[in-house]
Amino acid sequence: MDSYQFWSDGISPPVVRVERKSHNATYTTPETSTRFRIDSETPGAVIKYGVVNNGAKTIAWNTSYDLAPDLGNPDIVQSVLEGVSASTAYISGDSIPIGATAGNFFESRKDYVKAAAAYSTVNTNLHYFTGTAYGYEGAFRSVVLFSHISRDGNGVIPAIAVQGSNVLSSIPTISGFPLMDQTPYTHYMRQMYRTDNTRNAHFAWTSWEIVSDWYLRSAGYTLSGTSLNAQLGFQKGHIKCTYGNTTYISLQAFWQD
Repeated sequence: MDSYQFWSDGISPPVVRVERKSHNATYTTPETSTRFRIDSETPGAVIKYGVVNNGAKTIAWNTSYDLAPDLGNPDIVQSVLEGVSASTAYISGDSIPIGATAGNFFESRKDYVKAAAAYSTVNTNLHYFTGTAYGYEGAFRSVVLFSHISRDGNGVIPAIAVQGSNVLSSIPTISGFPLMDQTPYTHYMRQMYRTDNTRNAHFAWTSWEIVSDWYLRSAGYTLSGTSLNAQLGFQKGHIKCTYGNTTYISLQAFWQD
């Protein structure tokens, strides 16, 4: 039986897939890194990659900030990203770690991956087929920090649930956005990490899933085991945040109706 292969014109650009995840536990420290994989639809293509960081911020816990704007990492310039050397060999199926070093729980960052897929051969019919195609992807670690938290200027908040949307006061319009705004359903919320058990505690939330500007809401809760239980109060208004950056809020109050 004859065997045939059909090739499209050129090389299929490699696709970089980042594992996008968000923190969701009050007493478990956030993971500092994530992973990525690379695929190409061109059979036999040799894949190589390069990674570049375009900004990382770590903010110390203190009270020197008011209701803080983003402490930001810049977006990469296209010419810089295209100039990244994709020279590290990729083994098919590998998951490559990317992100902060272990222990940097509260570091926001913007990392970028450039992948190259190359193919060169002469088949039995003397048809010459060669080329290189490139693919790009960003891995963004967004961080929200609440320092010295209390309720109505008084009392204790055991847990904080993050809510929000990429659209102000509305449901998200981006597929895979990890939160929903002003929802009673806890599966649309994410728990912040509580750094200590003191009355004026610090809380932190990290996410690799946010790829746009977004609007933060949050609420205080009691815990039943490790699950959110009864709401204790809510944050008034929204705080605008941006992806891959740190939003630092000091002395955020949670109010009851």
